[in-house]
Amino acid sequence: MAITAADVENALRSVIDPDLGKDIVSLGFVKKCEVGDGNVVDLTIELTTPACPLKDKIQADIEQSIHILGAERSETIGDINIEFTADVRSPQQKLADGQDNPIPGVKNVIAVGAGKGGVGKSTVAVNLAVGLARAGATAGLLDGDIYGPSIPTMLGLGRTPPMSVMTIACDRLKSTASRR
Repeated sequence: MAITAADVENALRSVIDPDLGKDIVSLGFVKKCEVGDGNVVDLTIELTTPACPLKDKIQADIEQSIHILGAERSETIGDINIEFTADVRSPQQKLADGQDNPIPGVKNVIAVGAGKGGVGKSTVAVNLAVGLARAGATAGLLDGDIYGPSIPTMLGLGRTPPMSVMTIACDRLKSTASRR
């Protein structure tokens, strides 16, 4: 019995992206999967970046999974043609193309981070959020520092239960912006 595209796609579920830890089918990386005469397999795989450092490993894993499929079915596999692409569109371009917003109700996200503590990340984040709120934007602020969140203190919120800090901080940003 000849191998079908569905058989190949099912076999590709064993190919795990080393960075993301999930199979390339579940991740939506397989954009084209065709099996032609002589069990020639044509694939288009869309990676997260055009310069993916693990592309060679992923290619080897794909080829191995297809050859295993052929051996299990006692079928000879012809050529395996793999075209690698990458989706390099910005989140705004993806939204314009009709893809769902990953954070409903949020148009833009600005992350402030550094690899070291005590360099002013929270200060920059608060000033940025207040500046945006003053300019008329709706701004929210999330302090992800699990060891010592300082945003509640910087906004004069004192000791507030963690789940309500976000709502209170947004309200505080709005009222601070409206007073100035």
